[in-house]
Amino acid sequence: MIWKIAIVDDDNHVVKGIQATLNQSNLKCTVIGTASNGKEGLEMILEKRPDLVITDIYMPVLDGIEMIQALRDEDFDEKIIILSGYSEFQHAKQALKLKIEDYLSKPASRQTIISTVEQTLNQLDRARKKKDDFQRYKTKVSQYERDLTVELMELAVKGQLNLTALQPNQQVIIKRWSSCLHLPIKLNFITIDSDRMSKLADKYLMSFAITNIIHDTMNQFSLDYHYIKIDQQNSILCLHLPKEETEHERLLSETSLAINLLKKNLLNVIAVNTHVERGAIKSTWSETINVLHQLLMTNTPGEDNLLAVHLTSLNAQLTMAIRTADMERIKTSLNNFFNGLNNQPFLPSVSIHIGLEIWTIFKYELVDLGINIAAHSKLPFTIYNQLMQYNSWTELHGFFNDLIEDMRKEAVFQDNIKHSKLIDDVLHYIEQNIGEPITLNEIAEELYISRNYLGKLFKSYMNLPFKAYLTKYRIDKARKMLFAGNHRIYEVAEAVGFDNPAYFSSVFKKVLGYPPSHLIHEDSQDGIHS
Repeated sequence: MIWKIAIVDDDNHVVKGIQATLNQSNLKCTVIGTASNGKEGLEMILEKRPDLVITDIYMPVLDGIEMIQALRDEDFDEKIIILSGYSEFQHAKQALKLKIEDYLSKPASRQTIISTVEQTLNQLDRARKKKDDFQRYKTKVSQYERDLTVELMELAVKGQLNLTALQPNQQVIIKRWSSCLHLPIKLNFITIDSDRMSKLADKYLMSFAITNIIHDTMNQFSLDYHYIKIDQQNSILCLHLPKEETEHERLLSETSLAINLLKKNLLNVIAVNTHVERGAIKSTWSETINVLHQLLMTNTPGEDNLLAVHLTSLNAQLTMAIRTADMERIKTSLNNFFNGLNNQPFLPSVSIHIGLEIWTIFKYELVDLGINIAAHSKLPFTIYNQLMQYNSWTELHGFFNDLIEDMRKEAVFQDNIKHSKLIDDVLHYIEQNIGEPITLNEIAEELYISRNYLGKLFKSYMNLPFKAYLTKYRIDKARKMLFAGNHRIYEVAEAVGFDNPAYFSSVFKKVLGYPPSHLIHEDSQDGIHS
């Protein structure tokens, strides 16, 4: 670092001599200003804020002692060296009161000046290093506390925080929580520009971009906050407000400005629309977490309740599978449903709701098969208390898997196992021979079973006639190949069992509503179309 020095002396030869001496030395300093009396020196120093001042005492208008006193009154606490032709004790005594670094008598040798300035600059170096080290330490501690708070809030929101087994540093955060007020805000992100989204196709890259924009925007304001990423669509901003009501109006106004700027930045930079929902201001830890749960359970206006849609779909699938005593379809339906939940935050209240919904489906549909689900579950508590114990989607899924395995022993499900095996064989045959002509008759011969019986059985299990399922499977396989971008249309058509690319395109559009060419990347169009 280059330290800044100012020289104040009414003798121009002295000023030039000191300046030349410092310029010719190897010291890390530069002279940023000079003055010929105390008044000029005072104004110059307050304007340029040097790190070190070298000054005479006896000068016109304002002497050195008066100038130094005025500087100290203006909170100028930097280093000062007096270089004077007077060495009376009274001056030295006054200088000590004003925290002077050194007092040199004129004439001072070149080496004395260099040595004195060097010692002072070394002190400045040490003080700066100590200050920088302390600041880095404070920054690390502050960042550690911020990271720990975010982690703690995330665990609490996802129902994974055991309040009876907290670490000491976690206890400190929760105890300190009531020292201020907290305003939780849910942010819901919706991508609106598919072209720009393609450049940010990686979900981690998109998440990284959103996080950076949020921090860059919020740091422009004097707001204390924590940002918690919940999933790809939802995040939480938790703002912290002082308990003094006098500041609330200003901070809430600043919050509105920050949120509006944040929405604008996300839209302009990465084409993401942001829906914002504010919760109630709370003071305690448990109240804040409860508000966060409520926010995450609410729907974004204009969007379907995806959880309700998925539960409705699961209800239909489980109902049909249980009524037909199809154990494999029961298990597959649950597997698909819980696999879809794995990317969603685990919220205890939502988990209990889902568990009760699934339990109710089993309970009422199994009655018609003569099965009492309560006898199979062997619950030591009520179903509600049982569901309250789970801390992840995996645990909830495991509860119903155990229930299914126990029901498998029932006679009504035993007869169905053979039928399930036949359907699995049919699906495997289709998968292995997708590029060849396939008929139900040849599969029936392969499995040594009546064609008509196999057709009825297949439709009962798959809810689709064999031919319709085969067409749907082929088109779905083709769609995935085209989306991967590594094949031409005629190659994909041949790979999924169509010998006529034009007919393939016609069937593709009929099934999906758009032609296969819509899935071809622009930079690989040449020579691809049939």
